[in-house]
Amino acid sequence: MSKAKPLRITVSGLDCMNNNYKKVNVLYAKAKISTENEEDVLQSMLNSISKLFYETGFIRQYRENVKIHLTLMNTKYRKSNDRQRKWTNRRQPFDASIIMEKYKDFHFGECDLKEIYLSWISEIGDNGFYKPLSVITI
Repeated sequence: MSKAKPLRITVSGLDCMNNNYKKVNVLYAKAKISTENEEDVLQSMLNSISKLFYETGFIRQYRENVKIHLTLMNTKYRKSNDRQRKWTNRRQPFDASIIMEKYKDFHFGECDLKEIYLSWISEIGDNGFYKPLSVITI
C-alpha cells in the first residue's frame, strides 16, 4: 500500500489584513496549495470549519473564505515601553510600505502540509505558540 502524497504549499508574496500599507497591524505571507483541486478541497474544509465555529458561537465573526496565510508580523504582540499604551490596550500599527514595495512578490519557497492546527489564539502553549485545541493530521 502506497503512502498518500503530501499536500505541497507554495509560500509566495506578502500582503496585509487592511488596504493601507502605512497603517498595518498584520503582515502575512500568502500560502497556496500547489494543485488546484487540492486547493479547492482545503479551502472548502477550512470554510466549513469556520462556518461551524460561527454557527455554534465559538467565533464572533464569519468570513465566507478563510484566508490561507502565514502571519509574519502582528502588532497584537508588540511590546511597548509606553506606560500609557499598556492601559489603553490599543494596537500601534506600523508602516509596511517599504517592506511591501521590496518584498510584495518575494518567493519564500515550498513545503509539505502535514498538519492543520485549530488553535486558541488567546492562549500560548508550553512551546511559545498558540495553544492547539486540536491537530488534524493530513
